[in-house]
Amino acid sequence: MNDNSTPQNLVNNSTAIPNSEIDFKKELVITRIFADANLIAQHKERLSKGLPNITPQMLDFEMVQVVIKDNLFSTAMNEIVTHFNFNLDANFVNQIKADLKKNLSGPQALDDNGVAVIADKIIKKELVFNHLAKLWNITVSDDEVKSMLDVFYQRTNQSIREVLDDKDKFEGIRRAILEEKLILKTIAAFPIRFDLNNPNIKQPEASVS
Repeated sequence: MNDNSTPQNLVNNSTAIPNSEIDFKKELVITRIFADANLIAQHKERLSKGLPNITPQMLDFEMVQVVIKDNLFSTAMNEIVTHFNFNLDANFVNQIKADLKKNLSGPQALDDNGVAVIADKIIKKELVFNHLAKLWNITVSDDEVKSMLDVFYQRTNQSIREVLDDKDKFEGIRRAILEEKLILKTIAAFPIRFDLNNPNIKQPEASVS
């Protein structure tokens, strides 16, 4: 699942009802690495703007970290969503899909199926995160938001006054920090290991006893 966020001016009547307890002791195994081209492009653009002096080598390193993190998170979320029954608001889904089509244009454009898959993940992630934030008692204080803005200012020398004076933008930063906290907590919640077999080597078939 990528870092696309839900537009805040839309009314979401979707629900997620837990159907079983999540076993955070369950070991999850990653057998293939997937790289989301749109996710990589978004992060490259964000890093290049936020850190204009970043070197190509450091940018490549950061992209590798993004791919690994995304695979860890997706693996954990794929397990977590099996413990919920979802009822998605059709109107909200259509609004998200329309927004995605508008934003993912040009080289990042997706077909209707790709847009539908991402919309589904975005909505389910928000619903699950609402549950996990309460379960883990994860919040973001005003001081944390201001601290993040201070770091941004120190790195970029760009003014943060506009964000500090705009409640909507300030809350947007809070949501972004909360999401990052939940992503990291979700990844850390499970024991996850990589088992990347060479796809060119035929694996022995399991014997049936």
